[in-house]
Amino acid sequence: MKPIDAIKQNKKYFFLMIFLDFLFLLTVINIMYVFFLPATESVLQMSDIIQQEFVSMTDIVDFDARLAANTEFMSLYYSLLQALLQFFVYCFVAWLLIKSLVWYLSHKSFHKKIPFFNYVFKFILLSTFWYVLVALALLLAVFVSRQAFVSLFHGGSIVFWIFFILILYFAQISFSLIPSTKTFINTFVFGVKKIKKIGVAFALNVVLTVTAFAVMIYCAKYSTTIGFLVLFFLALPTLVFCRFNMIVSAWKQN
Repeated sequence: MKPIDAIKQNKKYFFLMIFLDFLFLLTVINIMYVFFLPATESVLQMSDIIQQEFVSMTDIVDFDARLAANTEFMSLYYSLLQALLQFFVYCFVAWLLIKSLVWYLSHKSFHKKIPFFNYVFKFILLSTFWYVLVALALLLAVFVSRQAFVSLFHGGSIVFWIFFILILYFAQISFSLIPSTKTFINTFVFGVKKIKKIGVAFALNVVLTVTAFAVMIYCAKYSTTIGFLVLFFLALPTLVFCRFNMIVSAWKQN
């Protein structure tokens, strides 16, 4: 079954998923306002301190040690880590509560008989694995270099974005294969061996999602009303389609 056909045959699921995706987006935005956005001021101040230390330094080898000795920088640094930890924890809880149902409904659009509790249990396990992997990567950045960690909030590096895209790629495959047996193993087997087919679907999803939300943001700059209309009639339906597209692509290899 093609993604469009699945949407046509499951209109009630389609509109419910749009609502749930909106609810998740709204929840994450609220979490950002409470925990993350106040920390952005700390990032700006830390960047200024890094610039000042860099200008006055004579030996680049001691740069991270100089930052560690700067009490103002370290105070801002620890407050940023605390805000980031709180942001990740609350986003993770929101992900489990809302996205588990979203993905379940996505699979129900193709496979009618899916045990709900078994599905949610596998979803929680996979989500925990991917979140822990991302958390470990951030912790590595924390311990390797304070300057490198702060740079993540200014767009990161090529290595960071490659890692992020790889995590997103394999995570999407794993969620698409939840109803199957050997989900975790097949995630990497299919993700590597069938990269020409699944990779194309993933790349298409990235292009569609980025384009849809870019259009929404562009329209919202001129009119909040138009921005909301684009969100509900373009961006959120695109998310549903992309999930369906990934499920179809992964299950063709299963």
